[in-house]
Amino acid sequence: MIIGWAFNQEVVYKKFTGDDGWGVPTYEPPITLEVWWSAKMRLVRAANGEEKMSEADVKTPLTIDPKANDVFEYKGKDYRVLNSGTPPNIYGETGHRSLFVETAVV
Repeated sequence: MIIGWAFNQEVVYKKFTGDDGWGVPTYEPPITLEVWWSAKMRLVRAANGEEKMSEADVKTPLTIDPKANDVFEYKGKDYRVLNSGTPPNIYGETGHRSLFVETAVV
């Protein structure tokens, strides 16, 4: 299902690239885009298999491919991606990516 019409919340997306030599996370240059952000808490399984409490359900356009540890800045607060996927509709088509996030510890 194409839900691009619902993308109306602006976020800054930072793709995780690894850690520098001192354990500080590094990111690609940030990009600004519009997503659908739903601040609903939910128990989810993170990409590493651990159960975590998600603080938001986020839908993004297919132009980005968020993975665990990527960061979204929304309303001045950083959120780390727990897991993500591309759910198909009943016809097997995909129109967005779906992910869950938690507050990023800085």
